[in-house]
Amino acid sequence: MSFFLSQNAFTRVAIITAVLLIIYGYAARLLNIYFFWESAFIGWMVAFVAMIGILGGLIKLRKPFKNTTLPQKIVIGLLCLVLLVQAIFLIVVPRTDAYKAVKAFFQNDINFRNEFGEVKDCSIIPVGSMAVSQVGNTTVGEGLLVVIVKGTKKFHRYQVHVVKTADLDHWVVDGVY
Repeated sequence: MSFFLSQNAFTRVAIITAVLLIIYGYAARLLNIYFFWESAFIGWMVAFVAMIGILGGLIKLRKPFKNTTLPQKIVIGLLCLVLLVQAIFLIVVPRTDAYKAVKAFFQNDINFRNEFGEVKDCSIIPVGSMAVSQVGNTTVGEGLLVVIVKGTKKFHRYQVHVVKTADLDHWVVDGVY
């Protein structure tokens, strides 16, 4: 408890918020609460921010004693890099044709419509991967996107493999896991 109280107010709020979001995110899935399934992912990102706050506090404690703070600074840099990459992924991927193909797939596939009802949205979780390249005048690529499919009946998290080959003029869903 003294560790928690020794943190600054921002770090304490970040820790509490992260724990609550993570608990709610996993509880919502277990209890089939179809609201704000992204909270677990957001909670982990807030936990990264809290870790940065904790490490910043350790740096302040160690500086007067002239102890090395390099390890803490390296970890802070890595955490900032992870947060930056996640933010870029969240901004860029929903604007891609691959994501639009995934969303259209879930909205138009009769099997998913029967299971989920009308698909209202597909939320991206930035833990997948994408690779795109130019072959002559054609764009080719593949990606593995993690999405939360939100229907009127229920939600579900899927990994979706999408491809675009030289002989296709659009992205195609190759597999749903």
